[in-house]
Amino acid sequence: MDAAFKDEEKLYRALKPKNCFWKSDGSLTSAAFKDSKGLSTDRDGGRDNKVCLEVLNQRFPEQDIVSVQAKSCKEVNACIKYLPEEDNDYHTEIHRSDTEITLSPGQAKHLARCAKIECK
Repeated sequence: MDAAFKDEEKLYRALKPKNCFWKSDGSLTSAAFKDSKGLSTDRDGGRDNKVCLEVLNQRFPEQDIVSVQAKSCKEVNACIKYLPEEDNDYHTEIHRSDTEITLSPGQAKHLARCAKIECK
C-alpha cells in the first residue's frame, strides 16, 4: 500500500472509552481528535466500508467508530502518516504537522465537524 492518500479515502477512528466524546446534542467533541501520542486511525486502503467496520468492531468491540476523509485533514494542513504495524497494515496517524504530533484546537474542531458517525 502506498503512503499517498486520495482526498476521498476514509480514516476510521475507534473512540475509547465509549460515549465519552459526545455532546448532549449528539455531536462529536473535538476531544475525539486529540492524542499526544498521535491520532491513531485505520485507513480504508481501498477496502469496502463494511469490511473496514467489521475489522474495527472485532479489534474494538462495542466502541463508537467515526471516520473523516483525507481531504478534511488536508483542509487544515494536518499531516496524515501511513504507519503500518506488525498486526495492522492499515494503521495511520494524523499529526498536527510533519514535526508536531497533537492536533491544534482548530484542527481538532474541524475534524469533529467533518466526522461521519459510522457505528454508535
